[in-house]
Amino acid sequence: MADQTRSSAKAVHVFSYNTTTKKWEPFGGNISLTVSGQQTDALTDTQLRATAVPISGTVTADLGATDNAVLDAIQAAVENKSTALTTSQWVTSEKSTTDGDIVATPGAGNHLEIYHLSGNNLGANDTIFSIENGNAGASVRHVMLAKEGGLFEAQFNPAIRLSSDTALYYDYISGAAADVHISVHYKIVAD
Repeated sequence: MADQTRSSAKAVHVFSYNTTTKKWEPFGGNISLTVSGQQTDALTDTQLRATAVPISGTVTADLGATDNAVLDAIQAAVENKSTALTTSQWVTSEKSTTDGDIVATPGAGNHLEIYHLSGNNLGANDTIFSIENGNAGASVRHVMLAKEGGLFEAQFNPAIRLSSDTALYYDYISGAAADVHISVHYKIVAD
C-alpha cells in the first residue's frame, strides 16, 4: 500500500477590537509567520486578505498599543474573576457581650454574600443583638433570643450582598452573660 499524504491550507483572519467604534475590525498591522521553521517576510493586511496562507508553527502579531491595552484589560478581568473564591463556606462564631466580626473583611476588591444565618442562645438570660454590614453599618438582621436555647434562622434568596471589603459584624445590645453561637453560610465574591 502506498503512503498517503494529506495537506490542507488554512486561512487566518485576524481582527482587533476598536475601542472608539466598539466594533471588531480587520487587523491593520503586520503579521510575520514561521512556517516549517523558516521566517517569511512580513505580510501586509491586503496580502493577508487576498491569500490563504498555510500555517505550521507559531504566529506572531505586531499589535498596536490599543490592541495590547484591550488584551491586557481582558487578561486582568479574567485573572480577577479566577482569584475570587468560587465555593461557599460555613463558619460558626461564639459571641458574648463583646462586639466583633462574625466573618472578617474579604479584602480589597471583594465583598461577602450571605446566604444563611442561624444561631442559638446558650446563656441564662434573654439576649438582643444585631448582625450588621460592617461595624456600625446597616442591620442585616436584628435578633432577640430567649434564654437557654432560643433559636433563630434566616435564609436569603437572593443572597445579601455586603459593601465592598466589609465584615459581617456582631453588635451586642443587651442581655447579661450572653452566650450566642452564630452560623453563617457565605461566599467571597469579586466586586
